[in-house]
Amino acid sequence: MSNYIFVYGTLKRGGRSNSLLSDCEFIGVGRAWGCVLLNLGEIPGLIPANIKNSDRCNSVLGEVYAVPDKNWHALLRQLDRLERAWRMYLRVKIEVDARGSTKECTTYLYMPTIDSENVVSEGVWKVPVV
Repeated sequence: MSNYIFVYGTLKRGGRSNSLLSDCEFIGVGRAWGCVLLNLGEIPGLIPANIKNSDRCNSVLGEVYAVPDKNWHALLRQLDRLERAWRMYLRVKIEVDARGSTKECTTYLYMPTIDSENVVSEGVWKVPVV
């Protein structure tokens, strides 16, 4: 059995981090719907689509790789280190169209920096009294 990973930046073929996927099977190009890709300078960031302008793309083209079970946890540890180095990504599962079928893939969502004045005190939402 294989696990799937969807990559859209430096992990793609030709990217500086692609060597981390050397033991994985390249499945093909995949499309993640309901997402947009941000230009963060030297790296991209995938986020859920929340754009109302119809001229903006609501899907992201990337690559899908199959990862054997025996390599899965070791690869996730390596990828978590890579993505946490930026302290901006969250590992999630999404559905990706690849090679004529939908595959559940692990990928990394960009998590923008949050303004501390918007953080809910003590992590408890208090319902306003009306």
